[in-house]
Amino acid sequence: MDRDGTTRRGRWALAALAVALVGAGLVACSSSDTDTASRTTTTTTAGAETAASTVPYDPDQTYGVGQRAETFVDESRGTAALPDRALPAQDKRSLPTIILFPTEVDGAQEPAEGAFPLVVFSHGTGVNAGVYAPFLEPLARKGYIVALPTFPLTSLPGAEVDDARNQPADVSFVIDQLLDLSGGGDSWLAGHIDPAHIGAAGHSLGAVTTVGLVYDSCCIDERVKAAVVMAGVGVPSNDGTLDDRPPTPLLLLHGAKDNIVPVSGGDDLFEAATGPAYYLRYDQADHFGFAVNENSALTAEAVIAFLDAELKDQPAALDAMPDTVAASGLAAQWQTKNVD
Repeated sequence: MDRDGTTRRGRWALAALAVALVGAGLVACSSSDTDTASRTTTTTTAGAETAASTVPYDPDQTYGVGQRAETFVDESRGTAALPDRALPAQDKRSLPTIILFPTEVDGAQEPAEGAFPLVVFSHGTGVNAGVYAPFLEPLARKGYIVALPTFPLTSLPGAEVDDARNQPADVSFVIDQLLDLSGGGDSWLAGHIDPAHIGAAGHSLGAVTTVGLVYDSCCIDERVKAAVVMAGVGVPSNDGTLDDRPPTPLLLLHGAKDNIVPVSGGDDLFEAATGPAYYLRYDQADHFGFAVNENSALTAEAVIAFLDAELKDQPAALDAMPDTVAASGLAAQWQTKNVD
């Protein structure tokens, strides 16, 4: 994969999406700053993998949640200027990253014993990653390390959405750095990431980023074994194509009343999936409706079941989802494709 984002000249067809998404939020707002320990890591090397003792699967296990902040700086790629916001070009890309992780008790600063799957979540336009932290805490409680990078240009009001073409490489870089931390004997994260079980997820423009990372020929990161796409659409870069998608398992979530990213985007991704695909389609939800109010619990259950199936090697975790959706009383549909 070409990670030198400064050499790419192709523009993603996202202008209309940019106008619609700027200033959007999700569940609850929180600052990208945290009260937990933070440091800056500057490195350009690939992440080292570590021999880890993977936590045995227990569907009833629930953890506390810890949170730390790291800033990963990629000096091999640049960041464009934003003249309208008086931001000069930089010869690096800085990615402040919130990390949620399972702990023995809430608020602990050290992960629970063992190695856990990693999920990297990409945010939507005009917001920092902290907006999504409350929404993603249930994943950490069920035994996932969740990383939420804030991208340098699409997180700002008046975001430069064209910079999304660089974000799949940003996610790959964050994976590199987290594996480095997990592989480092003196790191707080040492030995706690299972490098064979990595997933990617995202909402809105972050969902577009996730599609690029997993399915676009320009940017595929083969370490990613499962993708969760929330209110997304497939937008091929000019450097690649979505014509030959790998069979990476996919979970789609979308609201039929989404007036920002039409539900046809989710429908098309489901139709084009070449591997196992699952689709939770809410008939009455808008762009954020799958994650709020009465829908939030069902969404969390579906995401955790999918990740347990694909990242914890527990395919039976998804067996109950058709009945769970039907019994929820919500206007929702559960569809599957290429599933034995």
